[in-house]
Amino acid sequence: MKAFRSLLLVMLVAAAGIFGAQWLGQDSVRALGEVIVRAGDHDYIATLPQAALAVLIAALLVWLLWSLISTPFRAWARHRRKQGRARLIDGLQALDNGQWQRAEKLLQSAATEKAVRPIALVAAMRAAEAREDNSSAGQHLQQLAEADPHLHALHSAERWLQLDKPLEAINALDLPALQP
Repeated sequence: MKAFRSLLLVMLVAAAGIFGAQWLGQDSVRALGEVIVRAGDHDYIATLPQAALAVLIAALLVWLLWSLISTPFRAWARHRRKQGRARLIDGLQALDNGQWQRAEKLLQSAATEKAVRPIALVAAMRAAEAREDNSSAGQHLQQLAEADPHLHALHSAERWLQLDKPLEAINALDLPALQP
Protein backbone atom coordinates (compact mmCIF):
# COMPACT_ATOMS: atom_id res chain seq x y z
CA MET A 1 0.00 0.00 0.00
CA LYS A 2 2.84 2.38 0.81
CA ALA A 3 4.49 1.72 -2.57
CA PHE A 4 1.21 2.48 -4.35
CA ARG A 5 0.88 5.75 -2.45
CA SER A 6 4.44 6.72 -3.30
CA LEU A 7 3.90 5.91 -6.98
CA LEU A 8 0.71 7.96 -7.01
CA LEU A 9 2.50 10.90 -5.41
CA VAL A 10 5.34 10.73 -7.95
CA MET A 11 2.85 10.63 -10.82
CA LEU A 12 0.95 13.65 -9.44
CA VAL A 13 4.17 15.63 -9.05
CA ALA A 14 5.22 14.69 -12.59
CA ALA A 15 1.82 15.74 -13.97
CA ALA A 16 2.02 19.05 -12.10
CA GLY A 17 5.53 19.56 -13.49
CA ILE A 18 4.38 18.89 -17.06
CA PHE A 19 1.44 21.28 -16.78
CA GLY A 20 3.65 23.89 -15.15
CA ALA A 21 6.27 23.59 -17.89
CA GLN A 22 3.59 24.00 -20.56
CA TRP A 23 2.21 27.07 -18.80
CA LEU A 24 5.66 28.60 -18.30
CA GLY A 25 6.48 28.10 -21.99
CA GLN A 26 3.64 30.31 -23.21
CA ASP A 27 4.26 33.90 -24.28
CA SER A 28 1.36 35.21 -22.18
CA VAL A 29 3.45 34.55 -19.06
CA ARG A 30 5.83 37.37 -20.05
CA ALA A 31 3.01 39.82 -19.27
CA LEU A 32 3.46 38.99 -15.56
CA GLY A 33 6.96 40.51 -15.57
CA GLU A 34 10.59 39.61 -16.01
CA VAL A 35 13.45 39.10 -13.60
CA ILE A 36 16.97 40.08 -14.63
CA VAL A 37 19.93 38.83 -12.64
CA ARG A 38 23.39 40.15 -13.44
CA ALA A 39 26.34 38.09 -12.29
CA GLY A 40 29.73 39.14 -13.57
CA ASP A 41 29.49 39.71 -17.31
CA HIS A 42 26.36 37.62 -17.74
CA ASP A 43 22.71 38.63 -17.66
CA TYR A 44 20.14 35.98 -16.79
CA ILE A 45 16.62 36.88 -17.89
CA ALA A 46 13.56 34.90 -16.85
CA THR A 47 9.87 35.51 -16.45
CA LEU A 48 8.56 36.07 -12.94
CA PRO A 49 6.88 32.63 -12.71
CA GLN A 50 10.08 30.95 -13.94
CA ALA A 51 12.15 32.81 -11.34
CA ALA A 52 9.68 31.89 -8.60
CA LEU A 53 9.82 28.26 -9.69
CA ALA A 54 13.63 28.35 -9.70
CA VAL A 55 13.66 29.75 -6.16
CA LEU A 56 11.18 27.07 -5.06
CA ILE A 57 13.30 24.31 -6.62
CA ALA A 58 16.45 25.72 -5.00
CA ALA A 59 14.71 25.81 -1.60
CA LEU A 60 13.56 22.20 -2.04
CA LEU A 61 17.09 21.13 -2.97
CA VAL A 62 18.53 22.85 0.11
CA TRP A 63 15.88 21.16 2.29
CA LEU A 64 16.66 17.78 0.70
CA LEU A 65 20.39 18.26 1.22
CA TRP A 66 19.82 19.28 4.85
CA SER A 67 17.61 16.24 5.41
CA LEU A 68 20.22 13.92 3.95
CA ILE A 69 23.01 15.43 6.02
CA SER A 70 21.05 15.40 9.29
CA THR A 71 19.59 11.89 8.90
CA PRO A 72 22.55 10.04 10.49
CA PHE A 73 22.55 12.40 13.46
CA ARG A 74 18.81 11.94 14.03
CA ALA A 75 19.20 8.17 13.73
CA TRP A 76 22.06 8.22 16.25
CA ALA A 77 20.03 10.32 18.71
CA ARG A 78 17.04 7.99 18.35
CA HIS A 79 19.32 4.99 18.92
CA ARG A 80 20.77 6.58 22.08
CA ARG A 81 17.27 7.33 23.43
CA LYS A 82 16.22 3.73 22.83
CA GLN A 83 19.35 2.44 24.56
CA GLY A 84 18.76 4.74 27.52
CA ARG A 85 15.19 3.57 27.91
CA ALA A 86 16.26 -0.07 27.56
CA ARG A 87 18.85 0.43 30.31
CA LEU A 88 16.18 2.07 32.48
CA ILE A 89 13.82 -0.87 31.99
CA ASP A 90 16.58 -3.41 32.65
CA GLY A 91 17.67 -1.47 35.73
CA LEU A 92 14.14 -1.30 37.11
CA GLN A 93 13.72 -5.04 36.52
CA ALA A 94 17.02 -5.74 38.28
CA LEU A 95 15.91 -3.50 41.16
CA ASP A 96 12.64 -5.41 41.38
CA ASN A 97 14.52 -8.74 41.36
CA GLY A 98 16.83 -7.65 44.17
CA GLN A 99 19.99 -7.36 42.05
CA TRP A 100 21.01 -4.10 43.68
CA GLN A 101 24.50 -3.63 42.26
CA ARG A 102 23.48 -4.48 38.68
CA ALA A 103 20.41 -2.26 39.02
CA GLU A 104 22.44 0.68 40.28
CA LYS A 105 24.95 0.34 37.45
CA LEU A 106 22.23 0.13 34.76
CA LEU A 107 20.25 2.99 36.25
CA GLN A 108 23.32 5.19 36.55
CA SER A 109 24.06 4.63 32.85
CA ALA A 110 20.40 5.26 32.00
CA ALA A 111 20.63 8.59 33.83
CA THR A 112 22.72 9.97 30.96
CA GLU A 113 19.49 10.25 28.93
CA LYS A 114 17.87 13.56 29.87
CA ALA A 115 14.26 12.38 29.51
CA VAL A 116 14.61 9.56 32.06
CA ARG A 117 17.33 11.07 34.27
CA PRO A 118 15.19 11.84 37.37
CA ILE A 119 13.51 8.43 37.38
CA ALA A 120 16.81 6.62 36.87
CA LEU A 121 18.53 8.58 39.64
CA VAL A 122 15.73 7.92 42.14
CA ALA A 123 15.81 4.21 41.35
CA ALA A 124 19.64 4.15 41.54
CA MET A 125 19.39 5.85 44.94
CA ARG A 126 16.93 3.15 46.06
CA ALA A 127 19.33 0.43 44.88
CA ALA A 128 22.22 2.03 46.78
CA GLU A 129 20.05 2.30 49.90
CA ALA A 130 19.11 -1.37 49.56
CA ARG A 131 22.83 -2.21 49.46
CA GLU A 132 23.23 0.04 52.53
CA ASP A 133 25.72 2.21 50.65
CA ASN A 134 24.82 5.65 51.97
CA SER A 135 27.64 7.45 50.15
CA SER A 136 26.42 6.25 46.73
CA ALA A 137 22.85 7.05 47.68
CA GLY A 138 23.97 10.55 48.67
CA GLN A 139 25.78 10.98 45.34
CA HIS A 140 22.67 9.95 43.43
CA LEU A 141 20.64 12.35 45.55
CA GLN A 142 23.03 15.21 44.75
CA GLN A 143 22.79 14.41 41.02
CA LEU A 144 19.03 14.44 41.42
CA ALA A 145 19.26 17.98 42.80
CA GLU A 146 20.57 19.14 39.43
CA ALA A 147 18.03 17.13 37.42
CA ASP A 148 14.84 17.78 39.42
CA PRO A 149 14.92 19.97 42.56
CA HIS A 150 11.40 18.97 43.65
CA LEU A 151 12.18 15.24 43.61
CA HIS A 152 15.45 15.99 45.38
CA ALA A 153 13.58 17.79 48.17
CA LEU A 154 11.05 14.97 48.54
CA HIS A 155 13.67 12.24 48.71
CA SER A 156 15.92 14.28 50.98
CA ALA A 157 13.01 14.71 53.37
CA GLU A 158 12.27 11.00 53.16
CA ARG A 159 15.89 10.15 54.00
CA TRP A 160 15.83 12.55 56.97
CA LEU A 161 12.63 10.92 58.23
CA GLN A 162 14.27 7.49 57.99
CA LEU A 163 17.04 8.86 60.21
CA ASP A 164 14.41 10.15 62.70
CA LYS A 165 15.19 13.82 62.04
CA PRO A 166 11.81 15.41 61.25
CA LEU A 167 13.08 18.99 61.62
CA GLU A 168 15.67 18.42 58.88
CA ALA A 169 12.95 16.85 56.70
CA ILE A 170 10.77 19.94 57.07
CA ASN A 171 13.73 22.19 56.28
CA ALA A 172 14.46 20.14 53.14
CA LEU A 173 10.90 20.72 51.92
CA ASP A 174 10.80 24.38 52.93
CA LEU A 175 13.32 25.77 50.45
CA PRO A 176 12.21 29.03 48.76
CA ALA A 177 13.07 27.69 45.30
CA LEU A 178 10.51 24.91 45.73
CA GLN A 179 7.58 27.08 46.74
CA PRO A 180 4.94 27.87 44.10
